[in-house]
Amino acid sequence: MSHHTTVTKVYNTTIYIDQLNEMGKSGGMTPIPAGTPVTQAAQQFSQFLQGELTKKWKTQFPSNDPAGSDNGYMEPLTANIPGTAPKCVVDQITNDLDAWELPTSSEAATKIAKMITGELSAQGGVLGFQQGRTQVTSNETILWMVGYGSFDVTQTEQGVVYVFSAALQY
Repeated sequence: MSHHTTVTKVYNTTIYIDQLNEMGKSGGMTPIPAGTPVTQAAQQFSQFLQGELTKKWKTQFPSNDPAGSDNGYMEPLTANIPGTAPKCVVDQITNDLDAWELPTSSEAATKIAKMITGELSAQGGVLGFQQGRTQVTSNETILWMVGYGSFDVTQTEQGVVYVFSAALQY
């Protein structure tokens, strides 16, 4: 499974925009107009997920602001093995935790990556959000939240858009 910051070019954009809009509708996303390039639509989907993640974070962890957030794309969805932690995702999350000056925890990064693959499989690729806590020391815990959804990234392949945030709780 590979991790990308951009989505590959798609030629029949109307089909993919319709499929993405259907996915986003379940979460309340404003429809993306037909003819929008898929790379731009994927960015809009990611921004939508990030906005929803921010709202859900404030509800779930009201006394802890996230230290940062990031997003990514994984493809192909067919390489998604439930409960695995793709190295590319673990590396990205580990690097982000370090950049956000949080304890670099491969355990937290692995849990987040496993949550993405496991929930995508369990929910059939449908948009979703999950959160968790990873104990780092006896008095430090990393709080984290992830949002994800799948959609067609090429004419024969599905991929995954995901967003995540984390904070340190003392």
